[in-house]
Amino acid sequence: MKPSTSSKLQRAIFKASKDIEPDGEISEALKLDISPHLDTAVEPMLKPELIKFIANLDPAYTLGTRERKLQTIGRIANPVDDRKSSTKGVVKSYSKRKLSIDEAVVLLQLRKCKLISIDIEEWERARNLLTEIGIAMYNPQYQRFSLFPHIVTEHLVIKEHLDKHNGRYVPDAKDKNLTGESTILSMSQARATVHELFDKLGKDTVIVGHGVSGDLSILDSLGIHIPADLKIIDTQSLWYSISGNKNAKSSLGYILDRFGIPTAFLHNGANDAYYTLVVCLMMASPDFRNSSVFRERNAKISPAVTTPSDDDVTNREKVIIRCGLDDKAISVKMGRSASNRNKRNPSPNNFFQPLNYNSKRFKSRIDEFLK
Repeated sequence: MKPSTSSKLQRAIFKASKDIEPDGEISEALKLDISPHLDTAVEPMLKPELIKFIANLDPAYTLGTRERKLQTIGRIANPVDDRKSSTKGVVKSYSKRKLSIDEAVVLLQLRKCKLISIDIEEWERARNLLTEIGIAMYNPQYQRFSLFPHIVTEHLVIKEHLDKHNGRYVPDAKDKNLTGESTILSMSQARATVHELFDKLGKDTVIVGHGVSGDLSILDSLGIHIPADLKIIDTQSLWYSISGNKNAKSSLGYILDRFGIPTAFLHNGANDAYYTLVVCLMMASPDFRNSSVFRERNAKISPAVTTPSDDDVTNREKVIIRCGLDDKAISVKMGRSASNRNKRNPSPNNFFQPLNYNSKRFKSRIDEFLK
């Protein structure tokens, strides 16, 4: 019997990873999802990009490493009850539920699972005093071939803490929801709303977050329990797999600036959830990763298809995003000069400094865009 196209894709993708044999063990979650669904007209173009992406992904970020095999989603024998989990249980299950980079990218390309991004905001003067829950949702079912994602947001503002405002250490953006209307509700209503939302979304849902374990832990400690059997994609890990360095700058605002994504009023729960979902979709694009991420080596820019060896972690090349901004411009934007590095009362918005006209710089950017 002639093997199906999707079956050949599955073998090709995982054959590209040195740590996984073509017929070896694959995460059950990914195995179930990949087989029947890559059979559209887009597949012939998508397949080589996926194969190229995984072939050049640092092994530290693939499912095939020994550590990742121990955390394979299919090996969660007894997931904790999604309404009775403890904070400790959520953190423990988080490490097992978190998708490796190759799993996350392939899974998102299938456009089968719903994505829900979660971001919480707390009062800066009292830990675990929740002020906002931001939610952003992407459902590919009705937009599988859309060039721009339709994202639905919810901004839940906790009534009991309505008078608590940040602004000393974290920008005060509670009242600056750019994505739509905000809902003021009690903590008990917020708890019931989130639980009902996940009940309706079902198990074909993936959680997206930026350093998401902390948010899940805090929600769990407040009685807002996220189902423990859902897969998780961490955008910080996606960024680390691009930067090649887990010690690299990784704040949401920094990543947005590196990608040239216009932003305003970060540290609003809904805004942050929306932006997290946007960078997730961008970093999970094999086309983008293969063609717009470069590394500077010996004063030259070479495509990021040459992955440094594991022994070269401390000497990785400088990562450059096509037509992107450099760290110096971002630091100036954020006001991080030597004189005000520890500035208090931060502004919710900062803007890049204007430049004097430079024809060489302009031509260089256009050339970079076109190459």
